[in-house]
Amino acid sequence: EESKVGMEVQSNVTQAENENQVQTEEKNEVEESMFKVNVIVSANEKVTLPVSKSDSLQVIRHLLLDLPQTCHYTQYTLKFNDVELPEFTEIGSIEGIDNDSNLYMYPTEYDVRGARAQVHRFLDVLSNPPVQELSDPEKAQGVQPTLTQLKSKLEPASAAKVSLSNYHSAVDEARVDQSSRSNIFGVDVRISGWGPVSNQRALQGDLLYLEMIFDGKSVHYITSSTNGFFVNNSDANKFDPSEGFRSFRSTTLLDLAGKIKPAFLKAYQKKINSEETNDVLEGFVVPFAPPKWISSPTQNTTYNVDRAVSQLDSLYVGNFTGILRDWNEEFQALTSLPSSTMMERILRDRALHKFNCDFVDMARQGAEAIANKIIPSMNPMHPEHQQVYVFHNIFFSRSVNWLFHSRDKCSTTVPVLVGDGSDVVEGPYSRPNNDLKGIIEYMKLCIPNLHLVATAIVDYKGHRLVAQGVIPGILQGEKGSVLLYGSMIQGQQMKFDESFHEKMLKAGESLSVTETKIVNPVQDESTQNSIVPICGAAECKGIMGCDGRTYLLEITRTTPRDLNFGNEEYSEKYSTHVFRPKVVRDFIISRLKQIVEQESKKNNEAQQVSSTSSSSVVVTEPTTKKENLEEKKETIETSKTEQEGKKVSKKQKKQSKEGKEVTEDNSKKTEAVVVKTKEEE
Repeated sequence: EESKVGMEVQSNVTQAENENQVQTEEKNEVEESMFKVNVIVSANEKVTLPVSKSDSLQVIRHLLLDLPQTCHYTQYTLKFNDVELPEFTEIGSIEGIDNDSNLYMYPTEYDVRGARAQVHRFLDVLSNPPVQELSDPEKAQGVQPTLTQLKSKLEPASAAKVSLSNYHSAVDEARVDQSSRSNIFGVDVRISGWGPVSNQRALQGDLLYLEMIFDGKSVHYITSSTNGFFVNNSDANKFDPSEGFRSFRSTTLLDLAGKIKPAFLKAYQKKINSEETNDVLEGFVVPFAPPKWISSPTQNTTYNVDRAVSQLDSLYVGNFTGILRDWNEEFQALTSLPSSTMMERILRDRALHKFNCDFVDMARQGAEAIANKIIPSMNPMHPEHQQVYVFHNIFFSRSVNWLFHSRDKCSTTVPVLVGDGSDVVEGPYSRPNNDLKGIIEYMKLCIPNLHLVATAIVDYKGHRLVAQGVIPGILQGEKGSVLLYGSMIQGQQMKFDESFHEKMLKAGESLSVTETKIVNPVQDESTQNSIVPICGAAECKGIMGCDGRTYLLEITRTTPRDLNFGNEEYSEKYSTHVFRPKVVRDFIISRLKQIVEQESKKNNEAQQVSSTSSSSVVVTEPTTKKENLEEKKETIETSKTEQEGKKVSKKQKKQSKEGKEVTEDNSKKTEAVVVKTKEEE
């Protein structure tokens, strides 16, 4: 047993060493793939960026947007050895590129989309100037004091003085909406009233007409053309989009504003080169900006016509006629990326994070449009709480609040959840939360050929909307999708598929979900028996889309139900009160610890008993003689013991005979005494 334990310990040590070796090799591969690239902005300006061979040029563009020297450039191309590089080119595929190579930045012609992007970028830079580079230790000295200040704001000195306003102020400083920040330089740009551009001027290269305002007084009329921006001859009473005497032609609005007012350029450079302590959180873009309707109200709202026009344009967001993203196909392609090495996992997680941010942002826009009744529903004849919507290839459905549909038919003491007034709905507000938690748990397992649906939950103006990617063919009913596992409606026929069931069993081993058997109300060829096995809750279902993938839906009860809510009479109405996955994991770990402790105690007691028994037994040294001699000795010893046993038995027989004779003499003597006594009488 000790040798077995030693072998197991040795195997575990070798396995840990192999894992460490693999991790070090992966780390070395990542370090080898990293190198530095120089981007030549102009003759007097150069920036150095750390990149990886697997990155694309789009990553370099994002890095340039975070640097103070290049944050205002939006319309340009990158060249290497006088060869223009496409935006999505992988850096490792560029022939001849190596460490400390030079990429040259060249401006390109603007279009309407590029001109609008330059305007938005200029306003973002004014409201949120880039902070110093955190890679330089001398420039990053202000990081730690800022974090301590934020911590002091979030943690009040005494618990009795905790106020919600303090929390809101600290969160707003840490996570602030970029569009609501005030302009600290007194410069604003908006669309001019002389627009839109006529057809004749569009043929001459005009794209937009803008107004640049300094300190709310001085107004300069700007023409955006294919070659850049310049000051025209227009004023409040006259329209003349031609180039003026002092046009200050520039490729970016920041350079144009600096030429018009040099004091602005000095103030801007002083701000970005300031040695003051910069807030490190201001330099990072928050992936999920805090919605305006849940943050504390701001008092610095300024007059901005361009912001109002953009809000008016958002009313027609549903009439978008461009190429729509296939969210489901993109999500399934990203989740199927390889993740065996560290570099592959980094690329996969980065792509999923970018997809998640874009999907949540589009779901938020769709929820706002649905709540404001801008998007028409797909089933307008149904009640409002049953209507569904499709926006930019995202399927929206409502999660009904039971308070608005149960006042007349439900008791005031027991909160019965009623959806349309007839059928009981199991927790319409908590069910999407449980479904989202189940999707997260199943996504961590990465079961092959078990696909999930991208899901987001949006609460807006009292409406809870569930946004999901559209499964190919599911909107066409039974013709486009096939039910493989479970039942579409409770009480109907339960389907069963062996291959899908094996995937669910494999996932259940990691999630501690056992196989259960359900009585099938309807039987057919696929369900020969009346009992159907299923791994999971009764409402989970597996669907095959027209793309050939199998999707798992309705995993609201991945964890057991919490029996602390509800009694036996109303237990069905509390079926959505389930444990959090973390509670289940902690419970399993605690039980495993108890089992290990009990087994260790048993092993210790067994060792103590064996040690005491071994001390009482006489241990003989092993002999070096042959086996035949040992057998002869054993036979001699056994014969001796048999002879001694015979002698003992003979002695015992003699003793028994002598005892009988003694007893007979005693009996005779007693009889003689009795006779004498009778004769004397």
